[in-house]
Amino acid sequence: MKITYKDFEEQDFDDFKEMAFCLYDEDPEGLPLDDEKIRKTADEYTAHPEKLKIIVILDGSSAVGYGILVFYWSNEYGGNVVVFDELYIKKLYRNKQIASDFIKHQISLHEDAAAFELETTPSNGAAIRLYERLGFELSDNKRLLYV
Repeated sequence: MKITYKDFEEQDFDDFKEMAFCLYDEDPEGLPLDDEKIRKTADEYTAHPEKLKIIVILDGSSAVGYGILVFYWSNEYGGNVVVFDELYIKKLYRNKQIASDFIKHQISLHEDAAAFELETTPSNGAAIRLYERLGFELSDNKRLLYV
């Protein structure tokens, strides 16, 4: 197994779309996903790579996962915050340290960030345990949405 990362390119769209649907099928507690949202995410990344980044996780030349990072400034933290918006690893590749290594790698690339943020649904115990092992802590703040 040779895991590498690459920035999303249009030729990766079908793999990205397939994996995004898998993520939402496996963890359906959030808002529903559709083709238009995935297309808009890819287009936004292409138009504004300073706002977000889509990273394809590869084993050789095969896509085995992806991550979406979102960047914003926080007055509270006094700097840039990097949000792990989505992280998906195909089932066959789980429990092989791929997600851990991806997160550690991204943290090392953005060591000037004031904070790193992520979220998961309450029922995703495996993800919660992984994130806690990597040093993430439950925030005291409650997240509220207006959609």
